[in-house]
Amino acid sequence: MTRVDVSVVIPVYQSANWIERLTEGVVSALETIGGTYEILLINDASPDLATGEALDRIARRRPSVRAVHLPKNAGQFLATLHGLGLARGELVVTMDDDFQHPPGEIPTLVGAIVGRPHVDCVMGTFAVKQHT
Repeated sequence: MTRVDVSVVIPVYQSANWIERLTEGVVSALETIGGTYEILLINDASPDLATGEALDRIARRRPSVRAVHLPKNAGQFLATLHGLGLARGELVVTMDDDFQHPPGEIPTLVGAIVGRPHVDCVMGTFAVKQHT
């Protein structure tokens, strides 16, 4: 298994209308960091066919993206855990599929941990929280 510098794990559910835009934002953010990366889009058995089709289309177009389709709905937490188990990155970023976590903040998170061997985890906080 080939290691990469950064893995981004995104559980996905009924996101066909914006997942391509989100993925492009994540790619742009990762390219500012440099190094190797992968994006794991974990389809949490989304009932709409369009979401799975969108993930497959993105993965065909971008070799750095893996589309994973769970056979049944597991919920965001377990879908994220599944993605963490598949991640090959030295560093792993988790984020939501609804832009609650802005892709442009990925370099901030990665920058906060790189070169600090005593730091195991970095977490971001919301300036304005959109959900309860």
